[in-house]
Amino acid sequence: MDEVKCIYCGKSDDLSISDIIPDSITTAKCKNNNVCKACNNLTNSMFENMFANQFAFFRNQLGYTKRNTNQVVSFEAHIYVNKKPNIRTKCSYRTRFTTYKDFVLKNCILDDKMQIIGLRNTKPIYRNLKNPKIWYVCPVNYKKLFLSTTTLRTVAKICYEWHCKQNSINHLSSRYNRIINYIHGRSKNTIIEVVSDRFFKEHTVYMLGYCQGSHALVEFVENDKRYVLFSLFGVIWYKVKICEYFKSSARLEVLHQYSLDNEIRINTSSAMAVQMGLGNPDANYIYNYFPKPNTVKVHDIKKEDGVVWDIEMKQLLGGLIITCQEIYRLVSNLEKDDFLNQNAEYYHDSIFYQEGRKIQTIILLYTISTVGYDNQNSFFRNIETWVNESIKVGTSVDFWSNVIVAKGFDNFLSQMRIGYNILKSIPLS
Repeated sequence: MDEVKCIYCGKSDDLSISDIIPDSITTAKCKNNNVCKACNNLTNSMFENMFANQFAFFRNQLGYTKRNTNQVVSFEAHIYVNKKPNIRTKCSYRTRFTTYKDFVLKNCILDDKMQIIGLRNTKPIYRNLKNPKIWYVCPVNYKKLFLSTTTLRTVAKICYEWHCKQNSINHLSSRYNRIINYIHGRSKNTIIEVVSDRFFKEHTVYMLGYCQGSHALVEFVENDKRYVLFSLFGVIWYKVKICEYFKSSARLEVLHQYSLDNEIRINTSSAMAVQMGLGNPDANYIYNYFPKPNTVKVHDIKKEDGVVWDIEMKQLLGGLIITCQEIYRLVSNLEKDDFLNQNAEYYHDSIFYQEGRKIQTIILLYTISTVGYDNQNSFFRNIETWVNESIKVGTSVDFWSNVIVAKGFDNFLSQMRIGYNILKSIPLS
């Protein structure tokens, strides 16, 4: 076996095991052992840490915790006091917190009835308020989020290291000079385009069983050039040029999915064709090769493209990801709170302090108890039923008044235990 050397600098000593996809955006581990500590630390300090901070709000909403500490990810929010958030209105001030409850406890002055009567750590005019209305927002600039140099270099790094892992590249080669120079900031000539092909996403990716909220990579050859496609949260796809004239016996055109639920899934284009064909001659070609998507250069991205990404990101944050592993991950977060032995105040705070993923999971467990589990059907069909029924419940405030208050807290907690036991009795396999 060839000696393993750093794929960035060629050194053979002080190699490290690092995450190809930063662990700040996925729980599915994809690691390499062919990057030295110096180069690994360099990419972290140059752009990966900034990339993680850019996505802090989404990481928070998707239920991620900080590495090693298990603490909830904090994010910066724009606070509006007695004026509704508006793109033309300047916010009152900015601050960082993890949940709205965290914001209230750390920043608000409360009276005996736990009503907000003032704000700490800000201008004097906000320290004595009467029935204040407070909003917080996290404004998203899609160009900064998806098209910034920080994000693009992180994407290039992910695709290059993943290509090396898939093709057992354990040394530095001059064929990769262009992408390495881009990653390390020595070249501003981008090697990345953005997929603009809706057919590719809707008919190729989803038919592979790819679910929103996961990351995916697929490698292919086009005009003797090697490319990797990378999906960020299922919202945007990047096409990254890796190198030219690279020969390999490795199986191409296989989609690898790295999901939020700690799972790695591999799908082949032939399997997709079986699902997708259904007598449709226009789909059968997918059996033979992976369809190459249409792309657009970064500087040609139009504003309406950013609107689409914004909508898809909101859809991602607004609902549960439909996999059993993701549901188990969210339930495990509740288990850390010992949620089945909590009083009504715990659930009241979760709902009225807008703890989104926690609320969704609580409503889902209650729904499981009322709908039940039909083991004659596939588990995934049951998940789809549960989630659809959960959506019918309405807002979390409706759930509080129509279920917890109207039916009694003890009855609600009993149903929660039933739903929890049903879920825990079903094997993951």
